[in-house]
Amino acid sequence: MDLDRLAALLNYKDTQSLRKGLEAITLDGKPVFYLPHNIHDKRKRRIVVNPRIVFAGSAEKLAAIKVLFN
Repeated sequence: MDLDRLAALLNYKDTQSLRKGLEAITLDGKPVFYLPHNIHDKRKRRIVVNPRIVFAGSAEKLAAIKVLFN
């Protein structure tokens, strides 16, 4: 999902403020979201969730899941 769509779904008027808020969220010192800054490339306007945050299993299982995205 891109930042503009998320902002619209949340009725958030200031997308840059939303971006800063999302980028400030960390868990155990690691970022939860990655938001690329190249607004001219639609592929780079996506919000990426750190898989280590979303996936609550062991590191072994995480490595196996990451293979699906190669």
